[in-house]
Amino acid sequence: MGTEIALKNSYKIVSTCNHTMFIIDGNLYGCGRNEYGQLGDGTRIGRKLPVQIMPGTKFKHVSVGFFHSMFIDIEGNLYGCGLNRYGQLGDGTTDMTNLPVQIMSGTKFKYVLSRDRYTMLIDIDNNLYGCGWNVFGQLGDGTTIDRKLPVHIMPGTKFKYVSLRDRYTMFIDIDDNLYGCGDNRYAQLGDGTAIDRKIPVRIMPGTKFKYVSAEIRSTMFIDIEGNLYGCGDNEHGQLGDGTRIGRKLPVHIMPGTKFKYVLSRDRYTMFIDIDDNLYGCGRNNYGQLGDGTTTDRNLPVQIMPGTKFKYVSVGGNSTMFIDIDDNLYSCGENIYGQLGDGTTIDRKIPVRIMPGTKFKYVTAERESTIFIDIERNLYGCGNNCFGQLGDGTTKTRKQPIQILKGIKFVENDGAQEVDEGNIDDVEHQRKAEQNDNEIIIYLDYNENDGTQEADKGNINNVEHQREAEQNDNEIIIYLDYNENDGT
Repeated sequence: MGTEIALKNSYKIVSTCNHTMFIIDGNLYGCGRNEYGQLGDGTRIGRKLPVQIMPGTKFKHVSVGFFHSMFIDIEGNLYGCGLNRYGQLGDGTTDMTNLPVQIMSGTKFKYVLSRDRYTMLIDIDNNLYGCGWNVFGQLGDGTTIDRKLPVHIMPGTKFKYVSLRDRYTMFIDIDDNLYGCGDNRYAQLGDGTAIDRKIPVRIMPGTKFKYVSAEIRSTMFIDIEGNLYGCGDNEHGQLGDGTRIGRKLPVHIMPGTKFKYVLSRDRYTMFIDIDDNLYGCGRNNYGQLGDGTTTDRNLPVQIMPGTKFKYVSVGGNSTMFIDIDDNLYSCGENIYGQLGDGTTIDRKIPVRIMPGTKFKYVTAERESTIFIDIERNLYGCGNNCFGQLGDGTTKTRKQPIQILKGIKFVENDGAQEVDEGNIDDVEHQRKAEQNDNEIIIYLDYNENDGTQEADKGNINNVEHQREAEQNDNEIIIYLDYNENDGT
């Protein structure tokens, strides 16, 4: 019964720079690029309009890598399709498939997070598995051997959240302990070294965490007290510690200020504090921080002082914000019209999008953006060369165009919802999580308190991180899991 309620009150959107997946009332749809069968419609034909996947089956979660997709149905069964060169589908082969194939039949799952070449899974008993590319030890199985079948990670430990980048992985267990493994050349794991780790290493033992955001070279963490930390590469000041010095150990950012959400992407970082103030730091070459300049910032600068925000999504070099009054703004790179302001002019100051329309969700990718307004209408803008906006064309859109007219996306009731990159809520992260190939994005929006929840390539928890947030051009992801309704 909980599952039925979740289905009636859920929407999910997952995007990459080339294909998009939707869950609407439990029905799964895909559009865009499909040469590897990543849409799962039984063909390798690109789709300019969303096509239903596995009609008759209801789904609760979907995650996409660059050229593959993973789905979980309402019974907890896991499926995968698309490119499988490294075994990222987890079906025991390296064969691509244009029809979803069931993974680990007999095991029920509540969460899956895909990156370009590997996939992490959490089953209903909070066991963690990984499959696919493993050259840096990012699966955390103690080897650098690619895995065609999911391998159990840290047996005996239960997990509630995972955040991925292309080469490393961060995990939070059910006791709020933080671990990392994989590529560590920039010290992004935060273990005090620059040594790659094939076995997950505990980060800041003694400190409990509720959220982590992994960026290719740096990582940001929020502990259960709301303190913000960063480690790894700091070339553009993206850690926000006032320097450009890389950090092998997490450094405390803005001591005295408590945070509920942080999202890192492409060398810059956006934060929301517990008073709903928005800050940004790091690379700013396109004005993506929204501070009116193109100057990199090594200390967080407040964005639009006096305005309170509940959500931010980062897409490569462009940023989208929703304030507490449901107004949507954007800034940064706009070469494809991805800001949705009707131009292709980069913006250093956030510009209001579709004034007069109120929004509840936005997911920004590197070249395109998808929005949902408070009437539950879906829109897209930006690059559409593969039909990934789902508007029936391959035309670039400088202004948001309505998608799937006549279909309303229904509010969430605490079940899983998406994205990626990667968001949380007005308890902006109410234990959520995020993700990211650099472009996948998941997000959960809780209408009851007006906040967004995400799962960044992570997973929420047995309140699955209800305070936590994908997207990304290659994948950031967000997701909220509510154990109470079994979704």
